Amino acid sequence: MQASPRPYQQLQPEDRVTMASLLQQNHSLRGIERGEVNVALVNIVKLAAALELSVEALMKEAGL
Repeated sequence: MQASPRPYQQLQPEDRVTMASLLQQNHSLRGIERGEVNVALVNIVKLAAALELSVEALMKEAGL
């Protein structure tokens, strides 16, 4: 069973930097979730790692 994502406050500082970097590149999580923003695979991998999820689990959460 896959662990649920950790809240932002519980992320390690380097993971917070990764998430902030993704968001700063005009990628809002809402836009990503809605499919309005096309995210590069490398950034999907970084986002999954920051959330301590596998890419597969992240895709399943997104319904993909």
